[in-house]
Amino acid sequence: MTLTAPRRYRFVSQWQIPAETHRCWQALCAVDGWSAWWPGVRTAQLFAATGAIAPGTRARVVVGSPLGFRLDLLLTLTSVSAPHAAQLAVSGDLSGTGTWRAVPEAAGTQMTFEWAVSSRRFAVNACSPLAGWAHRHVMAAGERGLEARLSPGTRSGGC
Repeated sequence: MTLTAPRRYRFVSQWQIPAETHRCWQALCAVDGWSAWWPGVRTAQLFAATGAIAPGTRARVVVGSPLGFRLDLLLTLTSVSAPHAAQLAVSGDLSGTGTWRAVPEAAGTQMTFEWAVSSRRFAVNACSPLAGWAHRHVMAAGERGLEARLSPGTRSGGC
């Protein structure tokens, strides 16, 4: 079910990952493996004919919301400056843009995710007062999962 007017959302999340920036980048490029370490990601499929991550690369990601519904998203890479930044177009249950930035620090990498999206989906907009909480919940689980995935002694696949 959809609403006639889309509702807009803006989310910013910061992760502190005690790993080198290139390892964080590799883990994010390995979209097919997100569900192994990111609890909110139910499925993720990368559509890259060459295996290279470049503008135009697309991925389908299904995210389970802690509010009881799923978001089916198509992410399209619009620009990239590996391993420090990527911009995405988002379509599906949400539409808009996403930006990822990574800054090396002495203790690892500070990653910032920004989403400017809207939704016409009734279930999403009916829960809009809780959208910030739900987003923080999913992103915090991703931060913990990536930290565990990149802890010393583990290997990350990717680009």
